[in-house]
Amino acid sequence: MTPRTDDLLDGGPSPATAPPVLDLIARQERTRPGATALVHGDARLSYAELGAAVRARAAVLAAQGAGPGRLVALHRPRGTDAIVGLLAVLTTGAAYLPLDIQAPDARNAAILRDACGDAAPAPAEVARHGELVLDGPGAGEDAAYVIYTSGSTGTPNGVVVAHDSLAHFIAGATPAYGIDADSRVLQFSPLHFDASIQEIFSTLGAGGTLVLRTDDMLDVGELLAGCARHGITLLDLPAAYWHELVYVLTTGSVRLPACLRTVIIYGEAALPERIAQWRGLVGDAVRLLNAYGPTETTVVATVADLTRHTAGPVPIGRPLAGVRAAVVAGELWLLGGGLTRGYLHRPELNARRFTELDGERAYRTGDLV
Repeated sequence: MTPRTDDLLDGGPSPATAPPVLDLIARQERTRPGATALVHGDARLSYAELGAAVRARAAVLAAQGAGPGRLVALHRPRGTDAIVGLLAVLTTGAAYLPLDIQAPDARNAAILRDACGDAAPAPAEVARHGELVLDGPGAGEDAAYVIYTSGSTGTPNGVVVAHDSLAHFIAGATPAYGIDADSRVLQFSPLHFDASIQEIFSTLGAGGTLVLRTDDMLDVGELLAGCARHGITLLDLPAAYWHELVYVLTTGSVRLPACLRTVIIYGEAALPERIAQWRGLVGDAVRLLNAYGPTETTVVATVADLTRHTAGPVPIGRPLAGVRAAVVAGELWLLGGGLTRGYLHRPELNARRFTELDGERAYRTGDLV
């Protein structure tokens, strides 16, 4: 199919060579070793301490067989150990597979069986180790991580994201979000959701401070109090949670901390009435961004600035650098360097959803526009 030229949006060129995320983080360790990288409650790690912990964990994993082409399951509660673990997996050259520690064992067992077949370990074994090198076919030499989505039928589908796709996304997202070494970003999303990718790698790659949400911060009042206490400058929130936050703001019982500069919402359509309430309460003091993108295109493909949005349908914005969006027969297709490898062990599904558009690989989102 050939899209009409007026239905093609181009986010502009991406960097000729997007640096790997581990190189970006290593640069921070070299140039700003004493700067704070991670905060969780009272625990803090500098970039030097983070680097040392990652290398030590990576050596253990490598001795257990982690390396290019291998998958390593992660099953750790939120905390600095979880971040050290996923960075250690990447350091070995393996790809990480994050499991939901709150999911039923049956769900995680299904994911492990899908990822490595008869060689799948028991969920309890993964939980006992925190990180476990998996036997089986792996995810390919350049895979960085595998995120499982439920799929329309409820069957778990693993999406394989390569290092170059991850680097491409971070290169486009970091400037779009305005993240730099002075940023303090709340890590809100669980690791098995790909929103965690933009929180973790955009922040650490830019030399900012990543503050890990504590369990009590699921309460809006505690969230805002924690943001004030830690000087959070950027919040990345599911739209449903943001809707609740705006409602609580309207009651006058809480207020946004003065340190907050940017809020990103994602995951589902924002309600126009909540945007109107936000504008009435916040104005343009805090930038409000609407991020859209399927896991299959590496986290986020388009971003809209809703700071001054007044009425009408809520836009999904324009593509990030290096991403192109086309409308074909009313359906949104995405092209560019952010496309993932596709689904793990799903050749027929890959053939349906990843196809060619004018001779270039594209992803059919299934979303009507």
